Amino acid sequence: MARRIMIVGAGPAGLAALKVLLETPQVKSGHWIVNSFEAREKVGGIWNPAEAVDDPPLTPLYDSLTTNIPHPVMAFTSHPFPPSTPIFPPAVTVQTYLEDYTSHFNLTPHIQFNTTVRDITWLNSRNLWSATLSTDQTVEKREYHTVIVANGHFRKPRYPDTLGLSEWRKAGRTSHSSWYRRPSDLALTVRKVVVVGNGPSGQDIVAELAEHGITVIHSVLVQSAVSDSDSIKKRGAILRFHPDLSTVIFKDGSVETHVDHCILATGYEMEFPFLSSKLLPSSSPGVFAEPEVLDLEYEKQAILRRHQELGDGKQNTWHKLTEPEAFTYRDELYELAGLDLRVEVWEKEMWLYKVELRREWRALVTAKESDRWVEGIGLGGNQEWIALLWRILERAGVAAKC
Repeated sequence: MARRIMIVGAGPAGLAALKVLLETPQVKSGHWIVNSFEAREKVGGIWNPAEAVDDPPLTPLYDSLTTNIPHPVMAFTSHPFPPSTPIFPPAVTVQTYLEDYTSHFNLTPHIQFNTTVRDITWLNSRNLWSATLSTDQTVEKREYHTVIVANGHFRKPRYPDTLGLSEWRKAGRTSHSSWYRRPSDLALTVRKVVVVGNGPSGQDIVAELAEHGITVIHSVLVQSAVSDSDSIKKRGAILRFHPDLSTVIFKDGSVETHVDHCILATGYEMEFPFLSSKLLPSSSPGVFAEPEVLDLEYEKQAILRRHQELGDGKQNTWHKLTEPEAFTYRDELYELAGLDLRVEVWEKEMWLYKVELRREWRALVTAKESDRWVEGIGLGGNQEWIALLWRILERAGVAAKC
């Protein structure tokens, strides 16, 4: 009997998994059968745009969003972006790229669209997974030997546990950035906004609102040396939202009054709604109540190894991945797969410089020079993109980090 493999989701990760599996000799010989299920009408995942009408929205894409890493780094190795693509392309370009990827590798016949995976249960007696699938017209169950979960992790908003926030949410005085689409949605009724979060989306929303005449109070955990401007004020972490629904008190004692709205660019929670809690890792073990669950020797050796690798660098939490470690797992996966591949040095370097690259690229866009810089680049292969990235960094006057 053929081994049946199920993929949940047809965003970038799901498409990559499907493409790789379809190229295996097991699939080509009929020993494996692969089915992919996508809840929406086409591929793309969060890159497939939608208005913010669902709760939560189907995607957090706002109209002006561009990638926050250069496309030569984010592209699939088997399918580069087309020549002359902007270094940090808009979302619509990424969506088109994913659709082209799907077409190029003939993935569509293996994807069932408009199909929601409602439940996945392990059948001990049969050593199989039972999946409940639903469309607008049908509900059915199918059984699989293997399940690949690629449903993404930018759907369920994460809300901070800040005093008074729940009252502001109930009154409609705050929203998560996943609902944000464009400044005009706020501009008619809002004159003063608090934006919480300093990730790419938070920074984009702050800049965009300020450009449209809205006073923005930008709340960040770590304040930079950048001084306030006429329309943007930097503040620290929020202590509480006042019950008057217009005052925000910060941990440093400062207060902002007459606040019309608060946008929370505070990230997302991992969510697998189709999996039972029994299948998901639990929280930390209760070692005080059940000390026998803790392997002291293993933990001791793990701490020593970690200290030897990391040195004396102090971390606010137990451990934060350093930049090189973000690529280590990929090299380990190559080894596991028996492939003579490694993450290329230039890719690691450009990841280190992603902030400087994006800043300089935006300067080129503002100066209306960006199209000229990328014109024809890529026709001669990937080395042209790498050379261009170094030219942009040279223009920015960036000293090597490596």
